[in-house]
Amino acid sequence: MSHHAATPGSQGTAAAPSAVPIWQQAAWPTAIILGALALARPVAGMVARAGDTELGPWGAGIIAVVSLVWIVVATCRRVAAVPTLIAAGLIQAVGAAALAFFTTWAFDGMPAGPLVHPTELALLVGAGALWGLVCGALALAFQRARDGYGLC
Repeated sequence: MSHHAATPGSQGTAAAPSAVPIWQQAAWPTAIILGALALARPVAGMVARAGDTELGPWGAGIIAVVSLVWIVVATCRRVAAVPTLIAAGLIQAVGAAALAFFTTWAFDGMPAGPLVHPTELALLVGAGALWGLVCGALALAFQRARDGYGLC
């Protein structure tokens, strides 16, 4: 038996990408920037509510533009698309929850929002993760096409 045989605690070859935890696969600087960019939607909603109006179709338009930016950035930056965009969605969700909490506290004099109501926070985080998963899957498909056709 060779002294290089794999034993618990021994250093073998580099771990396969699937063996790396998903949170370590994410390109965190990119995820943070993209998650912060996605806060444009909740901020626009707050501005609209402050003016006693609704975003209407503009809200969906902001989400579509942010999604497109996420997909293009993840495709062209050659990051692990799915983990990075799931992380961006989670960052956006936590940021939106914090914005809702602090703005209601500042304007209404009492804390409210997703950080106070755990069910709302769970739904918000789940929606952010799902948004990142969908955008990440699309970006991954475009990455594979890019590699096959030499795009960006």
